[in-house]
Amino acid sequence: MSNAVIINSANSAKLSKKITFASIIQALCLFCFSATLMHSALSGSYAILTTPRAFAYLIFAAILLFVLGICSLFGIFSAHVKDCKKIMVSIVAPMLIILIPLQMSQSALGGGSLKSAGFDEYASGRAIAIASNRKNNKKNLSGLDVVNKKIVVSDDDFGNWYNEIDHNFDKYKDYTIVVKGFVSKESTLSKDQVRISRQFMSCCILDMSPFGFVAQMPKNLQFSQHQWVVVKAKIALGKVGLKGYSQDGIVLKVESASVLNKAPSGYFYRT
Repeated sequence: MSNAVIINSANSAKLSKKITFASIIQALCLFCFSATLMHSALSGSYAILTTPRAFAYLIFAAILLFVLGICSLFGIFSAHVKDCKKIMVSIVAPMLIILIPLQMSQSALGGGSLKSAGFDEYASGRAIAIASNRKNNKKNLSGLDVVNKKIVVSDDDFGNWYNEIDHNFDKYKDYTIVVKGFVSKESTLSKDQVRISRQFMSCCILDMSPFGFVAQMPKNLQFSQHQWVVVKAKIALGKVGLKGYSQDGIVLKVESASVLNKAPSGYFYRT
């Protein structure tokens, strides 16, 4: 009996040595990081910084961090006071890098300072999927008028119509198209060409960039960089790029254009 008591006391003492103040701090940091990732995933706010493809990874990471926090709390992962600084850098810093931009962006959107009617770096944090061309062929995209050979592109169908026309130019050649986007002036385009663009995110906000239709602008129509416009144009084959370096490509021959009072919101990503 006395031997059993001695063994239990020894085990308890061994466990108590493993559970240090530093291990508790480490566990709390891991729990907070886990809660941050879980909240951003379930609330959908993560879409400000990355595409919806990351949802499953965020859930997995949150669960893994929670499990690691439990292990740290019970002393399975030993930590010492001298490790506190490393813990703060390796756990708290990444958590703040995620949390602070999310909170700032949500507050700004709630207060209206990141107006969806303007050109902003987060594209309002609303993700819009671009279906594959194979999926597009299975359904008729909205805004198509075959009889009058006209396409009116809705705000959320910009990416799908860009994809469809790019893969099926012969089908839509000489169609009239009405489309909204912001003006993107690029050094690789000629002086009378701009790109009617929306924002595209491949993985995360760091790779967000403009994409869209190259438009041939008449001399009487001039717009500033990133100005939101709606254009009416003919879909045609033309020269894209600077003289001497141009290539054949799809060009919108603009017939008329005007400034938008309220621009569409959201960025696009491929499924």
